[in-house]
This record gives sequence, structure tokens and C-alpha cells, in this order.
Amino acid sequence: MSTTRLKQVYGLRAYPSVQVDRICAARSCKSIDEQDDRHRSFLGDELRRFICILVAVVATLAFGMASGGSAHAQSYSDISFADVELPAINVVILAEAERYLGVEEAPGLANNPVVQNFLRSGSGLELNDSTPWCSGFVNFVVEEAGLSGTGSLVARDWLNWGVHSETPRPGDIVIFSRGDPSGWQGHVAIFIAFSGDDVIVLGGNQGDTVNYKAYPKSKVLGYRKAVFSD
Repeated sequence: MSTTRLKQVYGLRAYPSVQVDRICAARSCKSIDEQDDRHRSFLGDELRRFICILVAVVATLAFGMASGGSAHAQSYSDISFADVELPAINVVILAEAERYLGVEEAPGLANNPVVQNFLRSGSGLELNDSTPWCSGFVNFVVEEAGLSGTGSLVARDWLNWGVHSETPRPGDIVIFSRGDPSGWQGHVAIFIAFSGDDVIVLGGNQGDTVNYKAYPKSKVLGYRKAVFSD
């Protein structure tokens, strides 16, 4: 399928051809099949060229198209998106994050090694997957996208990452308060869209799994975007 056809089918005004070319030439996008042997067997050159953009589209399409019984998606009727062009790095972040939808903590005393990898990105330590890992997940994703994270498991440390995003776009980072608004606890995830009084995010440790979830706008502490020249 050509880039032009993709744009026609999905309304990809936010993903011009030049962005697709840059994204799919990037090491982070190639890592989709480089880091997972299962993908090598069926991802042809043409599909690899568009895998990043297709995953990003899934992340930013209206969730009303999603199945109500889906374990990884949720339906929202009034999602709104900023009508702006996404930087290539945001598309890469979305693509990397979507790869891990459905990853969850292991039951009982067992540990999911994927979640432990997230925690290692946020701490450099070997930790049990019951350790709060929302920041670990975001660290892992931005590192896979070729950026430096915070190296911290404290969600509010993301308030000092990148630069302030006045108009958040899919792929930006959003930080929420948790518990005492003036305290240290929080939650961090990848911004997807606004839906009424809620913010839709893609994040980790959301019910012990990686999924889409809505959080109140009133809990938002800040939006951050990557410092990256694309």
C-alpha cells in the first residue's frame, strides 16, 4: 500500500511522506523486527516501511472504532486531537509504546521479565514487577525511541524532562498527581487525546498492565515534549 493510499484510508494529514521516510529509516523503528525474531518471519520490506505509521494511527484513531470488549482499548465518544503535525519522534514513541500493549505483571510471586526490563530502565536495578513501574515504562519507551529518559522511577521527575508542551500532541508525556497534590507521588504516561474532562493516555502499571486509560484533567501536573530535531 502506498503512502498516498495510507493517507486516503486513514486521513493521515499529521503524517506526511517525509515523516514516514524519516521514521522508517530510524534505528528505533527497525528495532521492531531487529529485537523480536518472530517479526522477521512475516514482516516484508513494504510492511516494515509502514509499520510505525500504522501503529501510530491505531494509537490516535477515535476509540469508538475499538471493540467494547477489547482488553487493550476502550471506547470514548468525544475524543479531540490537536490539528497539528506530529513530530517524527512522537510517532516513534507511539509505535514503541504500542508494541507492549497488554504486558502485565506476573501473578503471585513470579516476575514478568518484560516489566522488569521497564523497571531497569527507570532505576538500573533488578526489581520485582510489583514495584510501581509507570515511569519505568515511559523511560523504556523513550530510550527505545533513541532518547534519554529520566533514569528515575519517580513519576514527577518527568516534570523536568524535555520542555513544556503548551498544546499536547499524541506522543507527548503527561504527568498526573496521585494522592496529595503537593506530595511526591504521581503517575506518568504517554498522551493520546482529550475526551471531555479526561485525558486519554497509553501507559504502564495502569491496573498492573500496559493499556489505554482515562485520567481526570484536574489531576494533570504538566505536559512535556521531547527535545529532538526531526
